[in-house]
Amino acid sequence: MKCSIIGVCFLFLLAQSAQARFMKPEEAEVSILQERVRIKVNADGSSVYENAEQIKILNETGRANWGTRHFNYSPKNARLKVLKASTQIGENHFNVDSHDIVDTEINATENGFDESRQILVPFRKVEIGSVLSIDSLNEIFKPAFERQYSDRFYVGDFYLQEHLDVEMISEIPLFFEFNDPHALLEFTKSEEKSHFIYKIRLKRGVIQRPIEELRSHLDERNLTWFQVSNVQKATDVAQRFVGLYEAILNQELPAVFKEIVQEAKAKADPLDQINFVLASVADKVRYMGDWRAIDGAFVPRSLAKIGETHFGDCKDLSTLTVKILRMLGFESDVAWVMRGRTTPAISDFGFVNFNHAIVSLVLKERQLW
Repeated sequence: MKCSIIGVCFLFLLAQSAQARFMKPEEAEVSILQERVRIKVNADGSSVYENAEQIKILNETGRANWGTRHFNYSPKNARLKVLKASTQIGENHFNVDSHDIVDTEINATENGFDESRQILVPFRKVEIGSVLSIDSLNEIFKPAFERQYSDRFYVGDFYLQEHLDVEMISEIPLFFEFNDPHALLEFTKSEEKSHFIYKIRLKRGVIQRPIEELRSHLDERNLTWFQVSNVQKATDVAQRFVGLYEAILNQELPAVFKEIVQEAKAKADPLDQINFVLASVADKVRYMGDWRAIDGAFVPRSLAKIGETHFGDCKDLSTLTVKILRMLGFESDVAWVMRGRTTPAISDFGFVNFNHAIVSLVLKERQLW
């Protein structure tokens, strides 16, 4: 099998301080007093989220960071609407005027393509001790993976979470994976004639924010989270893309890249060949990110388009590199991996936790990434 999920690559950073710890509740910026999530999952993988939150401002940092909320979404696959928002100070309520809730386009940045929109909600009269309430509705009408529903929920990440109540009403059976090292979550499920009901509740408050360490790196196995999918195995999800990648890898290599193959063949040492290919691709193709939600999200562009534009994202660069390496006789594939500040807990669950594509290469007894 080619171009499936082959492995995971981690980037570890050396911290300048060895005194890292999780923030204490009394140090938190805000407290999530209430968070209720109601999710309707349809048979085709589309879904509707109803969210209601109450957030208490605990200090001046919380006032600055949470007094205005930002929500990003892609209009190609979602419709997001803020239904109402308000600030409560004592017995007084100050509603956010509807014309102050702005839904605006996010311009593509110089680093890549982005079709997202952003909703900005400026709360009124935010003070330390005030409670912000916000209700929203998010309709995911086109899943990122065709006919698949999946999601992941972190609990108490970077803020004090005192309450969480998630209810999923699904037309299709769902599978769950829990990482609950401190036994914080309660899970129940039931089945009715036409749908399945799943409920997750937080039993007590938690905050999982690291402090007193620069560039901290978290291990997901120590955090509280759960993920859900209507597909049991990650390989079943990735398998859908094997043919799409192989079709691109079977395309003719553009003439502009053929000289890389010829010059690499002239080198006797396989490692010299590999390093030459990597350097040459980086020299000829400029990186440009593609963060569009549907088009460009998981499948690279054609080799001809990469050769025509001389730019590409991680999928484009990896696929082009694999094509050249295969022409040189190497066993090589594109690998989906996770990179970032959290070391992911890896399993074969049907939620594909990745955000990057790299090259996998087998050289005799060695596995190279």
